[in-house]
Amino acid sequence: MKFDLKTLRERKGMTAEEFAQALTRCWNESYPQDPRSFTMDMVIRMEKRPGRIDADTMDLICKIYGMTYEQLRQPPHLHLEPPEIKDNWQEVSRWKEQLEKDMENLPAAVKEKYKPALKEYRGLLAQSTRKLKIALEGHPDAGKSTMLNQLIGKEIIPTNWTPTTSSVAIVKDIQDRPKWFAPNTVAVLRDGADWDCFDAEDEDTVQEREEAILAKGDYSLIAEYGAHDGAHAEESVGCILVYVDSPLLRNCDFVDLPGFNPLGSGPVQDRTVNDPLTRDTMLSSQALDKVAGLIYLSPANSYLYGDDLTMAAAGLRAMTVLERRGENKVKPFGNVFFVATQANTVAHGDLEQLARICDDAANRVWKQIEGSPKIEARRKDSHYDCGLADLRKRFFTSEMESPALTEAFYQDLAAFLQELPLVQKKRISDEIQLFRKGQAAVFADAVNQYKAIRDDHNAARARLDAMDEGESERAEALRSSEREATDIILAMQQDTRSQCRAIYSRIINAENIVRVIEENGFKKNKRDLQELVSLLNAMLENQISAELTDKARKLEEEINVLLNKTQRNFDRAVNTGFDMNASLFNFNVGRAFAGGLSGLAAFGALSAWAASCGNLGGYILVAKAAGVLSSVGIHVGGAAAATAGVAALGGPVVLGIAIAVLAAVTVLLMLGGTWKKVIGNKIAKIYAEKGVPDKLLEACDKYWEDTLTAFRAGMEQVEQEWQAQRREYRKRVEDLDEDTLAQDIEDAEQIRDFFAGKVA
Repeated sequence: MKFDLKTLRERKGMTAEEFAQALTRCWNESYPQDPRSFTMDMVIRMEKRPGRIDADTMDLICKIYGMTYEQLRQPPHLHLEPPEIKDNWQEVSRWKEQLEKDMENLPAAVKEKYKPALKEYRGLLAQSTRKLKIALEGHPDAGKSTMLNQLIGKEIIPTNWTPTTSSVAIVKDIQDRPKWFAPNTVAVLRDGADWDCFDAEDEDTVQEREEAILAKGDYSLIAEYGAHDGAHAEESVGCILVYVDSPLLRNCDFVDLPGFNPLGSGPVQDRTVNDPLTRDTMLSSQALDKVAGLIYLSPANSYLYGDDLTMAAAGLRAMTVLERRGENKVKPFGNVFFVATQANTVAHGDLEQLARICDDAANRVWKQIEGSPKIEARRKDSHYDCGLADLRKRFFTSEMESPALTEAFYQDLAAFLQELPLVQKKRISDEIQLFRKGQAAVFADAVNQYKAIRDDHNAARARLDAMDEGESERAEALRSSEREATDIILAMQQDTRSQCRAIYSRIINAENIVRVIEENGFKKNKRDLQELVSLLNAMLENQISAELTDKARKLEEEINVLLNKTQRNFDRAVNTGFDMNASLFNFNVGRAFAGGLSGLAAFGALSAWAASCGNLGGYILVAKAAGVLSSVGIHVGGAAAATAGVAALGGPVVLGIAIAVLAAVTVLLMLGGTWKKVIGNKIAKIYAEKGVPDKLLEACDKYWEDTLTAFRAGMEQVEQEWQAQRREYRKRVEDLDEDTLAQDIEDAEQIRDFFAGKVA
């Protein structure tokens, strides 16, 4: 039987590079007449093909472990039982089934007439009632696959699993497998495919679904398409869906993110923000926007240092706010778990020492995030203080062979997963209600308009003529508003560029870097220099994000003023010379503008407006950027949503900068002289050489470009809906048929009452 060298190495707390060094030392001690060097790549090859290890090397491995060959051949076993949780997903399922039943009870003619609105509603239900996803992230050596196998209670994910650049593995409950996909248990989807289309049962997605599938079959496909040495490793894989019979998957999906190794190998001086390794790391960061919880794994003997620290802090910032005081039982920061794996490697699992490394790690992470506007937003949304003491409670230990070192993590995770469906049901039911209330208002306006035409047809004709006469004035007023807002947005963009340069200059200079070194007591060693760089990047991100958030709030005020002015212009076009109630034509500018944001990938600074637009939020729920559709944020409003627009800056871009600079900074250990000032100057030079100032400006420009795109989409929707309503109004006025109008009123009342919740 082949032994699992990778798992044995991880349990010893050694990286592949450290194991290679140990092999080299052991070889040269055993065979001094024949010196030889082992490399990290050689170790990785041995782990993937243990049957090809030669006898001499096997003897060295036995010496390193102090074990016989027969002992090494003993397969590792899962010594921990997965945590037990109550299946609360049934509550979400029953709630969804009742809503669908209410919809099916509508008269057939009404369902056919209002098919688009009901399809939108049905799609919203389907999207928002998909299970939330919990991600596992960390270095390849952190034990992600081992942890995932432990949690689901089965050896499904191979321990040599090394996802290709663009792929992730989503592990789902076998009960969620689409009927049409049985009896297969694994689906390999092409890069760029929409994951959600795979689960859809409706005929509209059949072709899209089939085109998305690269391969389907059993669990062997995971290694074939996911591991770098797999039979199909060169295929362009976007996602691997894995269906498993596991109680822990009843309430959520697990996502195994690509193991990142951003420092990699090769000359550090040649690396830039756009290096492939950096892009791989950013792909992992971007995936965090699609999950509701994060389990971040880091080996206990090097717990959350260097790029691990940067990635962990980025993951914490990316997480949506699930906890709400008085609304659910989720603890502050309760959807984030920082787990020190292989805990036995620290003084054989000494609890006091492990507690200290968790204390230190929590302090390091807190330094990264305490100045972030997202933390203040989290406090406002959750009604918790969300301080360092709360964050410290999110740090745990884990050891496969020691339940005592894993028990606290398992208990906390089980409590969270048990609460998760209840949180989801509460949030999505609130948002669904918003959507229904908005739709009810639309159809209430239609009913009132139909009745006004019926009751005073002559007044309706006169109003139509007056609207035509004032159309050019109305259109010019709208164009003027667009130009005014565009000028405001472009001015904010230019001011942001100036502020960004100023912030960069304040932070990335030798004098400030020396101050940061002294204030934090950093020493001249690798870990402290890495933490220094992580902290400098956090300062950049936090201050620039605060600047963007402040401008977003100001833009929110400007947009509200502009929309109110636009509303008055439209009202004037409709009602000049008429009694407001004589022949109702109620056009809601804000509602149309909100609907225009639907489908956009990002709102930019308009995120603040979208988060505060009250009932109009129902018109944004159909937007892919709204968390309810991706089953991530599961809310539209709130302070956290208002800061979401800075994710383009705070996520991949700054993260890429951090990793690129981290890769270069370790060469500074060789510097002599007045090391603080010398290192301060060198770090500032590295930032400039990596093109950091330009990258920050590009990120800020993208933020405002997204803002302008969103604004123009909103205004375009205003114009389109106005013209559509005018055409509909004209058709009903000029082609009046009393019987048809009476039926339209009856049908509109039924669909209005359905969305208003007045179902018989």
